[in-house]
Amino acid sequence: MKKYLLIQNVGEIDTKAFELIGASTKREDDTKIGRFGSGLNYAIAWLMRNNIDFKVFSGENEIVFGKREEYFRGKRFEIITINGKDTSFTTDMGVDWEAWFVIREIFCNAIDEENYSMDEVKEITTLKDSTRFFIQINHQIQEVMDNWENYFSFKRTDLIAEVNGIKVYSGGEDLIVYRKGIRCHFAKGTRCAFHYDMPDVKINESRIVEDTWQLSADITKFWVRVAPVDLVKRLMSKIIGNYEYTLKWEIYDYNLSEVWQQAIGERYVVEKEFQDEYAELSAHNNPIVLPAQLVNALTSKFDSVTHIAGNEGKKGIQILNMSDVQRTMINEALEIFKQTEYAINYPIYVCKFNKKGILALAFDKKIFVSVECFANLKFLLQAIVEENEHNNTGFTDNTREFQTHFIHLFLDEKIKRFNINL
Repeated sequence: MKKYLLIQNVGEIDTKAFELIGASTKREDDTKIGRFGSGLNYAIAWLMRNNIDFKVFSGENEIVFGKREEYFRGKRFEIITINGKDTSFTTDMGVDWEAWFVIREIFCNAIDEENYSMDEVKEITTLKDSTRFFIQINHQIQEVMDNWENYFSFKRTDLIAEVNGIKVYSGGEDLIVYRKGIRCHFAKGTRCAFHYDMPDVKINESRIVEDTWQLSADITKFWVRVAPVDLVKRLMSKIIGNYEYTLKWEIYDYNLSEVWQQAIGERYVVEKEFQDEYAELSAHNNPIVLPAQLVNALTSKFDSVTHIAGNEGKKGIQILNMSDVQRTMINEALEIFKQTEYAINYPIYVCKFNKKGILALAFDKKIFVSVECFANLKFLLQAIVEENEHNNTGFTDNTREFQTHFIHLFLDEKIKRFNINL
């Protein structure tokens, strides 16, 4: 005996819903899912092309779909008929459609009306003042029914949070984004911490996200601007190895809400790329491990965040374990300074700066040089000298005082070396 998927709603559908393509009355209504006025036409074409038995009833009256052959420029087409009358569309519509697209269109149409429901039935019956779709359940339709949450969020029981209309669910091995409960983006193999329902995401006529870059931006904006503190904490605990790790956090650093600072609290933050450098800290302090862009965004927005691993005050300095090559180069540099009678009075540390564009820094009577300074010995010597003089004088970068000091340092050296009397 055949089994059917019954999708129904209150209200009798007008046959014009099938006859007219692009005639949507919902396009300007944000409360509705339907927008383009073509989905039902594609759904009917797919069902007929795949020879799937289906019935449509408007109240107690069946809307009868048929097809007849038509040749155009020597090619055979099947014109779809409704109640014996030709339409302008054929069974070739939606050649790339899948079974779940069909259920999506019919189900969404029912949702946009009143008192919708979906059931598995064995008998075909009519109901006054209702619209009923009966679709024969084959292996394709059954797959959709068995994996409902892959396509629709309406029955999900794992809702974690809903903020400003955006819903957040538990993630998985594949990234799923819904729009008003209907899947609009699917990235197989993209492991994610969460699935999302973004009601305002832009979709095309196939109900697929128009721009995946914009989708990523919208998800990032949700996290930086809207997400509550408990949800941010949950994200930070799950971000490593997931889709959220790849979001462009640094672009939106100025928009980070205060809840991020609250979520960090008194814990240390460790940049994932340098996690191995802080093995001891990680073993004893249970730090929050985050991607570099997110760490940069946090330090750019919250200068008062002082728990970045290796942080010295507000400077965002991540001290690294010195490699053998780096240690050798520093010793060579110190030997050169000794031979030239130039005193280095401060300890030198190898580090990574959270903020871009900094190669070396003098702070708290210490000299910090980045890994980039080890490109060659001369570059390293220049960096050490500059930061040594910052510590000696207290003058900062890009000041007239520091520039004048270096000029005097140069002239004094020349005068002394060549025994010039002024």
